[in-house]
Amino acid sequence: MRMTLENRHVLLSLCIGLPGAVVGATAIWHLPISVYPRLLLLALLAACVAGSALYVRASLQRRLQAIYTLTETLRGGDFRMRMRVDAHDPELGRVHASLNHLADALQQERLRNEETRRMLGAVLSKIETTIVVFDQNLRLRTANAFGFRLLDTTPETAIGRHASDFGLDGFLGTVGGSVVEHAFPAATGVWRITVERHIERDRTILLLFVDDVRSVLRAEEISAWKKLTRVLSHEVNNSLAPIASVSASLQDMMAGIAMPADTREDVDTALEMILGRSNHLRGFIQRYAEVTRLPRPMRSLEDLRVILRELPLGHGVDRRLSMRLPDEALMLFVDRAQIEQVLINLLENAEQASVCPDSPILLECSHAGGLCRIRIVDEGHGISNPANLFVPFYSTRAQGNGIGLVLSRQIAEAHEGSLILRNRSEGRGCVAELTLPIPLFARDEAAERVPAASRAPERVD
Repeated sequence: MRMTLENRHVLLSLCIGLPGAVVGATAIWHLPISVYPRLLLLALLAACVAGSALYVRASLQRRLQAIYTLTETLRGGDFRMRMRVDAHDPELGRVHASLNHLADALQQERLRNEETRRMLGAVLSKIETTIVVFDQNLRLRTANAFGFRLLDTTPETAIGRHASDFGLDGFLGTVGGSVVEHAFPAATGVWRITVERHIERDRTILLLFVDDVRSVLRAEEISAWKKLTRVLSHEVNNSLAPIASVSASLQDMMAGIAMPADTREDVDTALEMILGRSNHLRGFIQRYAEVTRLPRPMRSLEDLRVILRELPLGHGVDRRLSMRLPDEALMLFVDRAQIEQVLINLLENAEQASVCPDSPILLECSHAGGLCRIRIVDEGHGISNPANLFVPFYSTRAQGNGIGLVLSRQIAEAHEGSLILRNRSEGRGCVAELTLPIPLFARDEAAERVPAASRAPERVD
């Protein structure tokens, strides 16, 4: 059996003190005194030798225990404890000082890691790409704000759940990227999904990146509209201006020329038709330009309930509209004028699509997972041609100009939201669903706590 460090030092102390004890015992034994005093002195000598050895043992145990306590505290992630440096014991003082330097270095490393983690968290929260992290067991470890929003959940309820709960287990089997049409809990569309595999401390980490391909395609679509608008505006306006001018001049000239009444009526009708169609085409070009010149949102923090209650609606919509709003304030970071325009467009579409003059229109608002959803439900004819729903200037109404829904969707996406229209599954009519993000600073009311590593260190002996 191996002897412990403490017992070895006790034995060493006894061995060092043994020669002196033998000399002392011999001297005591030959003293000219009686037996009992001699035995008492010998017992005192033995007690001194044993006490010295036990003191060495206790002192060593106390110092080793202090070192053990510090190392265990450091291993546990608490870097506040420090060793006392004894100037009268330079050898042991160097050991204590070295341990203190190690604790300082670990504390600074912890602080740097915390700062890096917070910086990465801030960067990830601003990246519009959805990022979701799973472990080797396909359990969700974390995600950025867009990830939790797309999954329609919160970190408290999502972390630790299996990928199959979100319908993502099929994408995590292979590494690489693909473009697929998929229905996430919060949105349906065409996505580019990329999976990367990393090793972290002998554990596999799966990174899932999700990009909305439609937003890229729509940006290209808007760019094409802008280019086409410039060409149309230049070419058509250059042709319409002289046509309108010549038509007006001909009308003035024909007024002074004598001709049969039926001939004059035909000429006036023809000239008025030319002038009217010229003005119509000019208005068409101006409306087309409106689609491509949507200004950037001028956002402010607004209560959605106030916006909905103060909408400037016509009597036809207002008398049939019923609202279901949340009891508490619902703060959104939006351009109020633009959001009002979207809601007015959708409500007017619902009113104009109604079959009966008294058909009800329902507007209900809900929020979950960092998203606000506004649903407008009507009892109209429904959508007959969904493929042309957001095609500019396509309209099923005689007086429609076909740009209301296009502008509404552009406004929603400029607010990092979406606009979806679909036929009702439970009856006749249509559902328009406007989704807008709830800003994190409006939801997070928790104060930032000071990390434990930044507190003042404690001293131990």
